[in-house]
Amino acid sequence: MLAFYILAFVEFFTILFGGLTLALLWKRIPFNLLICALVGGFVAALPFLIDGLISLTTVPLDYDAWDDSHQTVVHGVKTAYGHWQDFIWISEVFGLGMIGGGFFWWLCRSKHSTEAGRNDR
Repeated sequence: MLAFYILAFVEFFTILFGGLTLALLWKRIPFNLLICALVGGFVAALPFLIDGLISLTTVPLDYDAWDDSHQTVVHGVKTAYGHWQDFIWISEVFGLGMIGGGFFWWLCRSKHSTEAGRNDR
């Protein structure tokens, strides 16, 4: 059930931030693949970054955690390896968001711009 709540949280914020970003950037910056991929990555990673910032302000619980026999949390304080694992996870989410942004660009590009590109060859 927790996985469902996490999915709902991430999807809600992705749609919210994606919609706000689209509304703010529409007709203000050029609509190309690079910008769509970067904004898609940022929008995908933003809920996890916000969740990480919220967890920094909470009082740490006294617990230990391990990943691949490396300690990620000692007495409720995240270790350097724990921060490294968080960075890897957010980088993966950013990369998947870039793929999503590229797919968004591919779906929303105008038919006229693709035909003009073919005539330029």
